[in-house]
Amino acid sequence: RFRCQSGVDLIFEQSDRSLYISTDRNRLFQIFSNLIGNATKFTQKGHISFGYKKVDNQIIFHVTDTGTGIPAEKLPKIFDRFMMANDNVAGTGLGLSITKNVIQMHHGVIDVESTPGEGTTFSMRIPLNYVPRQEERL
Repeated sequence: RFRCQSGVDLIFEQSDRSLYISTDRNRLFQIFSNLIGNATKFTQKGHISFGYKKVDNQIIFHVTDTGTGIPAEKLPKIFDRFMMANDNVAGTGLGLSITKNVIQMHHGVIDVESTPGEGTTFSMRIPLNYVPRQEERL
């Protein structure tokens, strides 16, 4: 559960519910927890949305907000340890670095797009290796 500020909606976008993901549940939660947690710190109005979809041989996850955005000069180093987009918000600057490492452990990549004053989108791409569920193997 995430608590957004009053006036901010947390939206789980329609995603491919037929897609079954077999991975480390705690690590996947850690990724979303870090990204949605950051979004709640920087979004005072509007929304935070998240979801996933299958594109070709990848699963693409995203977290998008209508928050303050990240200044262009900080984007190249946003995944570095101890890097903070805004020094006025509490934190250690480790969350995005940890998130990037977890995604790389799953052979994936994370990207960020941001416009100051309009918001930020973090996109994670993880390779899809199809393994039928047990009931499909019969």
